[in-house]
Amino acid sequence: METYNGLKSLTEGLPSERYFEEIFFSNEKTKIWKKSWIYFCHQSCLKEPGAYQTIIISDQPIVVVRSSELELKGYYNTCRHRGSLLCLHSEGSISSKRLVCPYHQWSYSIDDGRLLKTSSSGEEGFIDKSQYPLFNIAVKEWRGLIFVNLEPTALWIEDEVFQRSPEGLKKKLSN
Repeated sequence: METYNGLKSLTEGLPSERYFEEIFFSNEKTKIWKKSWIYFCHQSCLKEPGAYQTIIISDQPIVVVRSSELELKGYYNTCRHRGSLLCLHSEGSISSKRLVCPYHQWSYSIDDGRLLKTSSSGEEGFIDKSQYPLFNIAVKEWRGLIFVNLEPTALWIEDEVFQRSPEGLKKKLSN
């Protein structure tokens, strides 16, 4: 028995080297993954203050955390001192309102990413803490879904994010 899949013509796929050569992957990371809105998780995963989840996007470790004011905050998951991961697990909860580096215990506010304390802060003139906050990423909660963009000033424009108007989706959801 012959089945019909609805295709009316054949379209040639991408050349095989596009799938395995590093130059193409590197180009995609720069042009797509580092500049696009990417689905991160559902809001139910980050309900409480201090709840966090981590992921790696385009070789960059990131963390999204629910602030003490219940806002979503996104940062690169790396300490500004020696680049160690701040959150070692893929998910969890922070009770102290601080992201603390396990290497030298530099600590950062979950609310705004500012450097709060260093292991060498007792040394006079060691560091101007205001110059070493965590690097931000853009975070958007949309209809219960959390999206991230590695570009901290990225604008959320639905028609561009989804490459089509969400009107059809809105109609389906209202029925």
